[in-house]
Amino acid sequence: MFCPKCGTQTVDGARFCPACGSGLPAPAQVWNGWPKAPLFARLLAAIIDSIIMQPLVVPAVFWILADSAREQVPVGGIVLLSVGGLWMFVYAYIKDGLRGASLGKRVVGLMVVNLKDNQPARIGASILRALVLTFVSPIEAIMVLVDSRGQRLGDKAAKTQVIRMADYEAAVPGWLRPGKGIAIALLVVALLLGTVGGVVGGLVWADAMAAAGNSTIETPSTPIETPSVLATEPASTDAAPVTDIQLQVDAAAQVVTGFYSAINTADMAGIKAAVDAELQSQIDPGAFEGWNATTFEFTRGWIDGDAAHIVGRESSQAYGSGAGGGVEFDLTRATGTWLISGWHPVDTTQVEGSDTTGSSTGLPGVLTDANVRDLIAQVLEARQTGAANIIRRLSTEGFLTDNGEVWLSGMDETEFFTKFKITSVKIAGSTATVKVTETWVDGSQAATYGLVEQNGAALLDSWTVK
Repeated sequence: MFCPKCGTQTVDGARFCPACGSGLPAPAQVWNGWPKAPLFARLLAAIIDSIIMQPLVVPAVFWILADSAREQVPVGGIVLLSVGGLWMFVYAYIKDGLRGASLGKRVVGLMVVNLKDNQPARIGASILRALVLTFVSPIEAIMVLVDSRGQRLGDKAAKTQVIRMADYEAAVPGWLRPGKGIAIALLVVALLLGTVGGVVGGLVWADAMAAAGNSTIETPSTPIETPSVLATEPASTDAAPVTDIQLQVDAAAQVVTGFYSAINTADMAGIKAAVDAELQSQIDPGAFEGWNATTFEFTRGWIDGDAAHIVGRESSQAYGSGAGGGVEFDLTRATGTWLISGWHPVDTTQVEGSDTTGSSTGLPGVLTDANVRDLIAQVLEARQTGAANIIRRLSTEGFLTDNGEVWLSGMDETEFFTKFKITSVKIAGSTATVKVTETWVDGSQAATYGLVEQNGAALLDSWTVK
């Protein structure tokens, strides 16, 4: 260095000229490049960017899984996954070209600078960095650790470097940081979408998987028969969980079958023990003479407060005249025990329903899982084969009024309506909701059926289709 006043050569680092004593200018600092960005901040920025990139992916995947479990085409899930995938792809490639800082880098105070002009990276550099990362991502992580500037191969290709915003502010006075507030807001939105969507989607998928676990019911090959009970046998029950109402019906039916057992053995004490006080006074000791082999076949029953109604089919008397027919017994509850208070004849339709009657008699029995599935199977088989009389028998008048034009055509549709699967059954008191996936030649449709219990029988009451 030379003295600017007298021209004498001085030693590097000297502060004064040895010849004239004038002060010497301070030496210029040497530029050694941008310092390496903190590794933890880079990792945190990458995690934040990953969250922002894929808030729609998790809900979409669960949506697809749920529809697949229901054997439905997952159109909605595929559309949502496509939108989410497009956003993830676009953001991954352009994020570091948004004023030189992705949303994750803005939150932690980092940015990408172009080493050719020391300006914040632009879209082109961001795409090149992401493109290299796509093909050699494992090597890129190692490069960040070992490189003195933290440059990965993508940075070297694009001539960029990740630095702290604070270092850039110190070197470029007046530069304004890109917005951090909007980055935090979008992070919160992405977290909410991903978390809520994931939880809801997971619950929907779990429900669909549970429903799919129910047995698949194809078109039954044989009719479903009404269980029969003879006078010497207890009433049969479905394999499904027994309800309190069903237990009461069974108990009342036992009283009636016990009544017939007492008649057949001429057990007058047993006969009077099965009836209330008023009937006891009316029974003549010879009223049932000759009834030594009469049977009662229980078909249906229902409870109305403290009254029970038991309907069944009675065989012909073994002595004297008399034809077999239907009988309805009325019972009342006294001190916790059912007692017969009266009986009267009923026709075949009231006993079990008739395929030709056309009246809404339903499927005998209270609403249980097995009974509900049986009714739906019979109704849908009848629709396939065009058996309108069975549909009339198993449906309420309201259902026939609302849907008769579609359901009562009498046309054999087995060529078009090929199979069905019951996906869920929900029973609430005297109503039930059944979801069914129906397969037609032109695709599948999801249908919901509503059932009601009326007078001890289950009937189809409503039908909706998506």
